Amino acid sequence: MNNTEQTRNKTRNRHGTRTWIFIFNFSFLIFNCFFAGCGFDYYFNKGVSAKDPQKKIKYFSKAIEMWEYTKGDKNKSNVYINRGAAYSTIKDYENAVNDFTKSLTYAADSSAYYNRAVVRTYQKKYNEAINDLTAAIKINPLLENAYLLRCELYKKTKKKELAKKDFLIASKISKSAAPYFEGLKYFNNEMYPEAIEFFTKSINLNPVNAEVLNMRGLAFLRIGKSGDALTDFNKAIETDKKFIDVYNNRATIYAGCGKYDLAMADFNKIIELNPDAPEPYYNIGLINQTKNDYTGSIKYFTQAMVRSDKNPNNKVYFARGYSFYAMEKYDEALKDFSAALKLNPQDKEADLYRKNALRKKKERQGQREILELRNLKGATESHRNNTERNKK
Repeated sequence: MNNTEQTRNKTRNRHGTRTWIFIFNFSFLIFNCFFAGCGFDYYFNKGVSAKDPQKKIKYFSKAIEMWEYTKGDKNKSNVYINRGAAYSTIKDYENAVNDFTKSLTYAADSSAYYNRAVVRTYQKKYNEAINDLTAAIKINPLLENAYLLRCELYKKTKKKELAKKDFLIASKISKSAAPYFEGLKYFNNEMYPEAIEFFTKSINLNPVNAEVLNMRGLAFLRIGKSGDALTDFNKAIETDKKFIDVYNNRATIYAGCGKYDLAMADFNKIIELNPDAPEPYYNIGLINQTKNDYTGSIKYFTQAMVRSDKNPNNKVYFARGYSFYAMEKYDEALKDFSAALKLNPQDKEADLYRKNALRKKKERQGQREILELRNLKGATESHRNNTERNKK
């Protein structure tokens, strides 16, 4: 889910001219990254808390190394955005642009386009910056600063009417954006009723913002109001039919209440929108597994593996191994459980099932040997009887 709180990123220096500051997408992991160990979440949060840009770059680089499939493409996109912003603050614009561009290969994020536009503005590549801002606005129509920066660039390129139009839109957004950002603060602090109150205020000012509807839906979901959450997710999809996160959130609700066909339809929609994403294949595999369709689950788990071959994940191997195990295909199960353990030696469940698969394989082998001995004994006795009859 992309619930990034965008910090206010414009200031004025003492001479009155605008200084454009880069967006750090800090809050994306705040409510799902407090886990033990030094994995992706740990290094991401270290990068967030670091004040020295060089340290930020170090930690975000480590987070990129530790990223794994289950963290999702949005998280990987996010960490590139943050490292790019850190490069930007030390005026390493080449690496900054590279990171913002790289982030866009994982997810279409308005912050990536906006930040790249800021860099290109400093580089005086105004037309390229305008194109990036236009892309950012298309993704996030409430990104006030994108309108304000594009307004400035339109002025520089002698497009006064377009500049005026952007300024008026930014002024209108400012009124509805304030409660939205306030709601994000409450959401990130797990104060969901208060978050819902502010998200509702923002929606009342702008009823067709898919991001706010998605966030209010998530807040409803956190307090157990899945019906209200589903209503908001439906409205968000009506507003933006390409909003992948909302399809995922709605599918989670459907799957949770046993509406597997509807859940699979949403995951298939995500595949349609982003065929290279491994997550929907993994989720469909889990649904098939729940329905005891182990052959179908293996097919989708394998597709997930293909799409995450550069960042293999132990959970996918375990899931496919479990399906093989349920089908009594112990050789294949052993391979997948062993692969899961190689990726994560602390995976106790994979270790347990690997031992069980090995035991069952030996039991089956033992049964085969007993059967072969019985068949051999029967054949020997039959041959002896035939021999004795022939002698008579």
